Amino acid sequence: MMDGVLPLEQHMPRMRRVPEREQLLPIPRRPTPVLVRGGVPARGWGFDAFADACDRRGAPVTARLKMGVVEQGRTRPTVETAVPSYLRELSALATHADESRLLVDRARWADAGPLDDLPVLWNRFAAPPTTAYLQQWELSDQLPDALSTFPVRQVWPRSRLVWSYLFAGPGGTVTGLHFDRADNWFCQLEGTKEFLLFGRDQSPHLSPGRKFDWGSVLSDIDLTHPESLTNGERERLARATGWYARLEPGDALFVPAGCWHAVLAATPALSLGLFGLSLGNAVWPGLRTVAEGWLHRAHLFRWGNCVCHPAASGTALAPG
Repeated sequence: MMDGVLPLEQHMPRMRRVPEREQLLPIPRRPTPVLVRGGVPARGWGFDAFADACDRRGAPVTARLKMGVVEQGRTRPTVETAVPSYLRELSALATHADESRLLVDRARWADAGPLDDLPVLWNRFAAPPTTAYLQQWELSDQLPDALSTFPVRQVWPRSRLVWSYLFAGPGGTVTGLHFDRADNWFCQLEGTKEFLLFGRDQSPHLSPGRKFDWGSVLSDIDLTHPESLTNGERERLARATGWYARLEPGDALFVPAGCWHAVLAATPALSLGLFGLSLGNAVWPGLRTVAEGWLHRAHLFRWGNCVCHPAASGTALAPG
């Protein structure tokens, strides 16, 4: 370690178990994440089920996979791949999955009380730079009938505008630290994912950045490259407090708008993000988000510093 650089393990936030409850509705009113165990169906909604749904379209279904972490650092070119084969490769990998990537030991997690500090193994955020990730794949565009029997309205009342996104990737996939401008019920369908979450009041400690992502605000803190953090960033980060959540198949995590979070897939994982926007929020910050998107595409807002470019073509890539 270079002289004068503070050790990472001594300058990390305090993390506690996320609050839990038994039912999805009513929508949590406090700006605090909430975990509902077994809140959504998982059987019949795995990798192979979505691959079969792609096949039933009768036409090739492709997507551009994100390469490595895009929320921080350099955005790499995306890679186009056939979605059914990618999902089936993940399904095969899942049969050999282990728990060597868990951020918190399973026994320590099970024994921890709501006020106990959890020992997080932060070094496990170090992800391969070329991990191929199907991130935020909009189902209404690609598989409009895929969720026809999923109980979306048990998750969100009809007063909410809902967008449905699929997330799929191998073990070790990381989503960098950020917050979204819409509430999200994050539903785990296959595999295990771990969340580190921070309330909006922790923003002064989390180094909000200027990299553009439509509908989100990104942090400059790259947990996959802790050596890149300055002493100032480490000192601020050490003052933060947050929650840890582990999601198994069937679990649903409410992530309120403005709640910072970073995510690690401990195993090959398939998840469904159900973003719900109230009519009031559709006006603001909804209109602001749409306007920023238009300006960005016109090269007038944070062009060249975003998660969406460059977007070069490439060859299909296996998820491992």
